[in-house]
Amino acid sequence: MDKREDLQSKLSGKGEQERSFFVATFSMLAKLARSDGFVSRHEIDVIEGFIEEELQLDKSDRELAIQIFREAQDSQESLLDFAEQFVDAFGEDRELRLSLLELLYSVAAADGTPNLPEEKMMRDACQFFGFGDKEHSRLCGSRIDDPRKYYSILHCSQDDSDETIKLKYKRLLFDFHPDRLLSKGLPEAFLQFANQKLQEINMAYEEIKRIRNFSS
Repeated sequence: MDKREDLQSKLSGKGEQERSFFVATFSMLAKLARSDGFVSRHEIDVIEGFIEEELQLDKSDRELAIQIFREAQDSQESLLDFAEQFVDAFGEDRELRLSLLELLYSVAAADGTPNLPEEKMMRDACQFFGFGDKEHSRLCGSRIDDPRKYYSILHCSQDDSDETIKLKYKRLLFDFHPDRLLSKGLPEAFLQFANQKLQEINMAYEEIKRIRNFSS
């Protein structure tokens, strides 16, 4: 059995949505990381963190994710080809599209400022997923290491009122609540990711409360 047949065999044991999630997500990550000709150690660290800490994959699924990533690096498909697969499966789920974009932006920024191929890929992916330049700028801002990133995580700006920030925070808690996502039939792996996302949202809100000195 060659590598491609082995991969197909492993994927056949997954449900349709879970297959789509694994293939599209890790293939897009591979195309982005390889856009400058090689995959850096920093990019690998971000992707491994996603696999181990956010998705909390078991050994078998971790090996599957890595195999998909390696196969996709040299495939003929583009990042947008895999983005189309993702949209076909999850296009109506805004939170899932945004979460994948945030992950992709983290990989693009792993080595510092994204290079030109990465920048173009991210802008194209953002538009393909139904978001414009404003969201692209917000996602870029969420990667910087200063207080603005906390506002970006909550989809806010520093000019927003305390009340607006509270409302957007509550909306994000609703969007990423595990019970709500479970009712939509999303893959188990994404539910783990959603829990991590909730922690990030809560952390950002607590930091903004501290900076602004307001109560919940």
